[in-house]
Amino acid sequence: MNRIVLSLIVLIMFASSGCDEMQPAEVACFPQRITRMNAEGTKASSVTADFKYEGERLDRIVWSNFQTHYYSYREDGKLGKVERKNVQTYQKHESRIIYEDELVERIDEYRMRLDRFTHEDLDTVQAGYRVFEYDGSKLVAERVYEKADDSEDMELQRYNEYMYDITGNIVQHVSLEEIGGDTIEAFSYTYDSRRHPFSSLALLFEGESHVNNVLQRTNLQKGVTYFNQIIYTPSSFPEQI
Repeated sequence: MNRIVLSLIVLIMFASSGCDEMQPAEVACFPQRITRMNAEGTKASSVTADFKYEGERLDRIVWSNFQTHYYSYREDGKLGKVERKNVQTYQKHESRIIYEDELVERIDEYRMRLDRFTHEDLDTVQAGYRVFEYDGSKLVAERVYEKADDSEDMELQRYNEYMYDITGNIVQHVSLEEIGGDTIEAFSYTYDSRRHPFSSLALLFEGESHVNNVLQRTNLQKGVTYFNQIIYTPSSFPEQI
């Protein structure tokens, strides 16, 4: 029998002045705060993320667990870099995005140590990279390479495959040790029919799509199921998950 983990995510949306009219019957609001609470058995934990914008662009996300994620954009408006700083561990993880025409071709991953006082970078080491495969404009697989422990060579660590429904939501993703190799992890997803708050942001997904809102996420290997309880605003975006 599947173990059940209840995930409660509270989204406090912007007031009407922070929303953009898209269609007469639809208003697109961005999330201002998300609080995620996970409970399994008698244990519970929570983390809060505050979303900061520059106009309509996501500028940074400030987490309650000592992390801040910064988003940088290219001149053409595409997302160019994501920096994830942790001021408790004095570490930074940076993703640099490379495009081929309109599609993301590759993401280079770097790790830095931070100065304890200024939080400036002390050194930079490339930790790995990701290469993407498409069917038309739809991402169907990615190769994840990481630096080997005993050399400077980058080695394939996992091969991720994605399957979609007709709306564009990921219904299943599987991570393999290599193409056709053993399964590392596998998840399935079910969704509602309403728009995800991130659907209008130029962000790459990690593990699930941002078309509709996830109702259920199941770890197919461990038999653990995560359920989201969703309360919607009049704009049809989730106010509380």
